[in-house]
Amino acid sequence: MCLRVLILEDYAPLRRVLAVTLQRAGCQVTLAWSAYEALRVLEQHASDTLLVDMDMANGESWRVLRALDTARHPIPIVVLLSPEHGEWHELESCGVRAILLKPVGKEALLSGIRMTWRDTGEQSSGTTPFLLPHSLYIK
Repeated sequence: MCLRVLILEDYAPLRRVLAVTLQRAGCQVTLAWSAYEALRVLEQHASDTLLVDMDMANGESWRVLRALDTARHPIPIVVLLSPEHGEWHELESCGVRAILLKPVGKEALLSGIRMTWRDTGEQSSGTTPFLLPHSLYIK
């Protein structure tokens, strides 16, 4: 799997764990810590998938999702979501392809990223997001 993944996460320790996990799986990873940074990266660099933490402060994650939706940006989006987060039904209209519940395990993370793209790098045809339960914790 050689996908270019942009990670939007404001918590540096989790950002590092996600990056290392995806890099070890063969992904090229770019990091962003704010909505502004993520949108700037997407304008300047090609990414195959966007991984977004929906629990970011000040609505940063929603700011990115709305901007991409308004611009009709075709990037597949995978979100990390706390189980108590009640807005997951609203994510479908924002281009979200996969919802991963926290704490996310390594296998669920990799499955969520892989399932948004076929091995050829083409977008998957499904538009309804799927929910993956956590099982293995990232170590």
